[in-house]
Amino acid sequence: MIRTVRLDLSTSGQGDAHDITARAAEPLKESGLKSGVMTVFVTGSTAAVTTIEFEPGAVSDFNRLIL
Repeated sequence: MIRTVRLDLSTSGQGDAHDITARAAEPLKESGLKSGVMTVFVTGSTAAVTTIEFEPGAVSDFNRLIL
């Protein structure tokens, strides 16, 4: 089974970070699948998807690293 879901997200500029965990998990829950692989992809040459503990200190540290 292959399912494609598009999530749109607006950002406010450089260093803007968003926790998309719940939004990405919802289509998976709705699918009823018990195992498999989810691929998260972002378009754009200046955007990125990463894993990080989404808390203010970690996000601030991450921004200092990449900006």
